[in-house]
Amino acid sequence: MRAGRGPAVPGLDRRVHRWVMSHRSPGSIIIARAVTRGGVTTIVLPALIAVATVAAEGPQGISRRLGSGLLAGGVAAAGIYLAIRVSRPVSRVRPDVADWAAAAGGPSFPSMHTTAATLFAAASAAALAPQARAGWPRRGIWAGAVAYAGAVGWSRVWLGMHWPTDVVAGWLFGAAWAGGSSAVLRIGRPAAARQRARARPADLMGQSRPRTRSRKGRPSGS
Repeated sequence: MRAGRGPAVPGLDRRVHRWVMSHRSPGSIIIARAVTRGGVTTIVLPALIAVATVAAEGPQGISRRLGSGLLAGGVAAAGIYLAIRVSRPVSRVRPDVADWAAAAGGPSFPSMHTTAATLFAAASAAALAPQARAGWPRRGIWAGAVAYAGAVGWSRVWLGMHWPTDVVAGWLFGAAWAGGSSAVLRIGRPAAARQRARARPADLMGQSRPRTRSRKGRPSGS
């Protein structure tokens, strides 16, 4: 059984697939099955909402923090939905079902697990990085995001359910959607919110107060 009857699969995809089939082992399949769960939509979307809620910037109440989390989850869900809509007209055939080491369904291009994992990783890193110190801590968050999306993409090829270019398309689509939506949200952010984001920590904590003059002309409030 094959899913989809779309365009021909490039020769490079088939060569990589044959190499994977000849090198994977029962142990590596178990690892890949565990890793591939990192791209399950019903797992990553609630996880993204939680991460974005906890990492919301500024002294916000729970309702505003939850709103930030729901916004991040909604943007990611919209990206996944669009990827599904793209996959249907393309309708690319998957590798032969005899090579699958896990369950799969739908067309092959792009890889939905990879797309979801990339969106989750990019959005989580974008939420967490501003809270970390500049330099290696922030770079480490983004490196972790790249490793996460890369591992899920690897698992889809290793389990024999996707061609390599399906995974590359998932990475590119997820990164483009995350970057584009982030830019749109930044442009649409109200001016007051931008000012709060740029405010000094002392100002946010109410530690910076204007100095006034007393009747004798000497500064007060210090």
